[in-house]
Amino acid sequence: REIMELPFSDMNPFALTGLAAGMQWTGQPEYRRPFDNGGTSSFNTAGGVGQNEYSIDGATVTGTGRRVGFVPPSDAIVEFKMETANFDASEGHSSGAAVNVLTKSGTNSFHGSLYDQHWQQRWNATQHFTRLAWEKQVAQGQISPNTPKQTSGRSNQFGATIGGPVRIPKLYNGKDKFFFFFSYNGIYQNKTETTSSVNVTVPKTAWRTGDFSDLLALPNASSYIVYDPRSARTVNGHVVRDPFPGNKGVPVLNPMYNFYTKLYPQPNNVPGVVSPEGSNNFYDSNMPKNEKFNSILNRIDYSISDRQKLSAKWYWNHRLADEYDYTHDTLHGLLSDGLVRINKGGSGDYVWTISSNTVLNVTGAYQRFNEGNVNAVQTSFKPSDVGLPAYMDQKAADLHIMPRIDISGIDSMGGGVNTGNYPAIGIRGSTATLRAVLTKVSGKHSLNFGWDERRYWTTTAGPGYTSGRFNFTNSYTRSADNDSTASNVGLAWAAFMMGLPSSMQVDTNDNAIWSVPWHGAWAQDDWRITTKLRVSFGLRFEWEQGMTERFNRGWGGDFNFAYRYPFSDAVEAAYSKNPLPELPASQFKVQGSGYFLGQNSPRTFTDGVRNFLPKLGVVYQISSHTVLRAGYARYADTFNANNTRPSQSGFSQTTSTVMTNDLGLTFCCGLNSVAGLSSGNTPLSNPFPVRGDGTRFDQPYGNSLGGVYFAARTIDPVYPSNFVPARQQRWRASLQHQFTNTLVVDVSYNGAWSKIPVSQPLNYVPAQYYGSGNTRATAVEASMTTNVPNPFNISNFASLATSSPAVYNYLLTQGRFTASTVAKNTLLRLYPVMSSTFNGLRPGVELLDAYGGNRYNDLEVQVEKRFARGFSTTALYTYARSEVQDWYANPFDAKPSWEINNNTLPHRFVWLGIYELPFGKGHTWASKGLLRHVLGGWSAGWIYQRNSGPALTWNNVFFYGDTIGISASGR
Repeated sequence: REIMELPFSDMNPFALTGLAAGMQWTGQPEYRRPFDNGGTSSFNTAGGVGQNEYSIDGATVTGTGRRVGFVPPSDAIVEFKMETANFDASEGHSSGAAVNVLTKSGTNSFHGSLYDQHWQQRWNATQHFTRLAWEKQVAQGQISPNTPKQTSGRSNQFGATIGGPVRIPKLYNGKDKFFFFFSYNGIYQNKTETTSSVNVTVPKTAWRTGDFSDLLALPNASSYIVYDPRSARTVNGHVVRDPFPGNKGVPVLNPMYNFYTKLYPQPNNVPGVVSPEGSNNFYDSNMPKNEKFNSILNRIDYSISDRQKLSAKWYWNHRLADEYDYTHDTLHGLLSDGLVRINKGGSGDYVWTISSNTVLNVTGAYQRFNEGNVNAVQTSFKPSDVGLPAYMDQKAADLHIMPRIDISGIDSMGGGVNTGNYPAIGIRGSTATLRAVLTKVSGKHSLNFGWDERRYWTTTAGPGYTSGRFNFTNSYTRSADNDSTASNVGLAWAAFMMGLPSSMQVDTNDNAIWSVPWHGAWAQDDWRITTKLRVSFGLRFEWEQGMTERFNRGWGGDFNFAYRYPFSDAVEAAYSKNPLPELPASQFKVQGSGYFLGQNSPRTFTDGVRNFLPKLGVVYQISSHTVLRAGYARYADTFNANNTRPSQSGFSQTTSTVMTNDLGLTFCCGLNSVAGLSSGNTPLSNPFPVRGDGTRFDQPYGNSLGGVYFAARTIDPVYPSNFVPARQQRWRASLQHQFTNTLVVDVSYNGAWSKIPVSQPLNYVPAQYYGSGNTRATAVEASMTTNVPNPFNISNFASLATSSPAVYNYLLTQGRFTASTVAKNTLLRLYPVMSSTFNGLRPGVELLDAYGGNRYNDLEVQVEKRFARGFSTTALYTYARSEVQDWYANPFDAKPSWEINNNTLPHRFVWLGIYELPFGKGHTWASKGLLRHVLGGWSAGWIYQRNSGPALTWNNVFFYGDTIGISASGR
C-alpha cells in the first residue's frame, strides 16, 4: 500500500494520498497547494473514521483540526509512503491512514535545483459555469464578444535546493561525515476572485444624502417607506411613527456616519446582477484573491561513527492571504481576511547499531501549527477615530480595532468582517514527541519493541469585538412596532444615518491553555516460519489521558442530572398553579445542570482512555510470481485538544446595552425621549453609559455561579467522563501476481467495523407528543408551539434579589427568566430548565450501547506497469460500500439510525503515468551535441480521476408523487 516516488515534482506530496487504491478524496482540485492544510488532508480510508497520522522522517507533523501541520517542498522529498491497512504495532495514534515522507539528505558532492512554475489563469480552460455565464452575457448584449471569458491572474511557484558536505575552507571538511540539505519554496499568487462573493450590496448614491425616493417606484412601495423615529408615539397600544415626506430628508445624526460611508464603493449596477431594490449593486471584477507563501526545510546528517548516526531537521512556512476585500479601491486591505498559517518545528534522530542484529533508534520532535488572521489596517484604528467616545479606546487598550457595523440589507463594514472578530492568531496547536525503538533479529524472529511519549498543547485566544459591534435594522424606521411587512432595504441604512442601532455590544474575552499527555508502548514479532510463510503479530498499548486547562477555564464533562437550582422549588410551585393537561405538576421537575472544570468536577474534561490494540499479519508465497497477504488489526482514534476542546462560555463576556424598554419611545445612553435625537445626542454618543454600580462593562462570570450558569443554555455535546473516541477493527486479504518483469496486478478485499461516538438527544419532547403519518401534523405543531404562562419568570422567585443577588442579576440577563410566556413544548421536555436541545449520554445507558457504527467493505484492483523503456503507469479501481450509524431519526429513539456513508463513494478510478521522452543522453534521438542539453530530460505525465458522487439528501420532505411540485408544496 505504498507510493514510493512522486510522479510530478511540483505536486503537494500529501495530496498524492488521494491517488491510492482504497482512498476517498473529498477535497476540491484547487486546494491542494502546500498551504491548503485542509484540502491536502481531505481524504479518508475504511469509512472515514477518525483522523490520519502525518509524519516526516517518522516524526509527527499533525496539526489542528485533524489536518496535516506542515507540507514539505516536493523537491525536498525522496520517498513517500502511505499505508491504509498497517498491521505493524509500531504505528498508532490514529484510526485512519498513516502517511510518511522521507526528506533528502546531502551527499559527498554538491547538488541542487532551481525551478519556477508560472501559471496564468487565462491559459487554463474556462470552468463550465463561468463559460455559460459569459455566453449568456454576450447573448444579452451586456458584454462584448471580445471580453475575456475569465479574469486575469497569475501565480509563480518557485524554489531552490542545495545539498552536500559541510565544508569550511581551510578549517573543516565534512566529506563522508557531515552533510546538509536545504530547500526553499515560494508561492506568490496574484489573481481576482471568481465566485459569487464578488457581488456585494452597498448603499445607493442617493441614500447617502438621505434620499430614498427611488424605493417608492418598486412594487409594494409601502414596504420601503422610511419613517422618522423622532415622531414615535403611542396609538392604540402600539408605537407608531410618521413617514419622511417623499422618502427624502433623512438627516445625518450618527457621529460615525461620515467615516464609514466613504469606505463603501459607489454602486455600478451591472444589469442582470443588481436586483430592483438594489441588492448586489456592486459587482467587483477585481476583488483580490492573493496569496504569499514561503517555506523552508533544512536537514543535517552527521556520522559519529560507523555505528552511530545523527540527523536533524527544522522547518518553517508562512502563508498570508489577501482575499474578499471589496474595499480595495477605497481603503485597500480593510476587509482582507488576512488568513495566516505559520507552521514550524523540527526533529532529531539518533541511530545506534549496537551489534550486527540489534539497532536502537531514538527520535524527538516538536511541531507547532499557528492559525488565525492578521489585518494591520483594521487594527490601526481606535474607536475614537470613527467618532465613538474615548473611553472605548481605554476599554480596547492595545487590542483596539475599527468598530464593526452591520446594516441589514447592506454588506458589513469595519473590523472583524471576513476575520470573525479581532484579527489574531486564534489557535496554536503544538505536539511534542519522544520515541525509542529497539529492533533485534534473533534467528527467524525480527523483534521490535518501542516506547512512545507525546504531549499535545493547544492555546486558544479570541479577543472578540474589543472596540464594539453595532447592528442597524428597521426597528425604529418602520411605521409601527407591529409592522411585519416593512423591508430592511433602505430603512436600515436610514437608521444608521440617524445613529439608532438596534443592538450594541463589546466583548471581554479570556484565552486558554489546554494540554493532553499521551503514552504508548508496543512489542512486535516478525516470524519467518518458512521461506514461503511469514507471520507477524504485535500488541500496542495506548494511554491518552484526560484534557486539562491550566487554570480550569472551561466546562467539565458529564451532566449533573439531579442538580437542584436555588429557584427549582419556586418554579415547580408556579407550574402547579397552571399545569399543562399533558403533564401533571408532580412530573414537572426543574433540575439538571453542567459542570465547570475543577470546581464541581475533576480537572480533566474526561477520564482519558486506555487501549490494547492487537495486530496480526500473514504473508504466503504461493509461487515465485504470486503472493497472498492477509491481516487484522484494531485501531483507536485520538481525543486531544488540537481537535476538540470544552466550551469556555462564562469565561468570556459580552456587554450589551439595552436600547429601549418601550419599543422606541425612549432610549438609553442619555438620549431619553427619542424626540431629543440630534447630531450631538444619539445612543452612539455614549453607547455604554456608567451604571448604578459604577461600571460600564460586564466582567466574565467565570465559574462563580456554579451550576446556575448553565440554566437555559446549551451544553452540546455533553461528553461523559468515561468517553472513548472511535475504535475500529480492520482486515485485509490480497493476492498479488507478477505477469511479466514490469507488470504486476494486485487484487484485494478490505473490510472494517467501527464503533463511533454519537451523542444521544437528552432534552427531547417525549414520543407521545409527536404527530405521525405521511402529512405534516400542523395541529400538533400548533399545539406544541402555543405560548403558555412561563413558570420560570423571575417574578416567581423575587426573593433571590436579597438572598443571592449575583444569581438574581444574572438571571435578569437571560430571556428564559424575563419572558412572561414560554412555548408549551419547552415545558414538556425532560429538562425544561435547559435549552431546547442538547446531546450527551442518557442516565442509566452504557456508553458503548449509545454509540453508533460504521461498516465498510471494498474490492480494490491495482495494475502497475513498472518503469521500463521510459514509461511507467498505474491504474487503480475501488468498489466500496459503507453505511454509518451516526444520527437519530427521532430525538426520542433509543439507538441512532443507519444511512449511506458519504465518506465513501461507490466507484473510484485513478490512472496515472509518466513517459520519459526519447531525447537526450542514452536515448534514441538527440543523444549528442547541443540538442542533447536542449531536448534531453523532458517527460510527460498525467493523472486521471473519476468517481461516483455522494448520495443526495432530501431533507424533511413529504413526497406525494408529484416531482414537479415537490419544491412548492412537498414540504
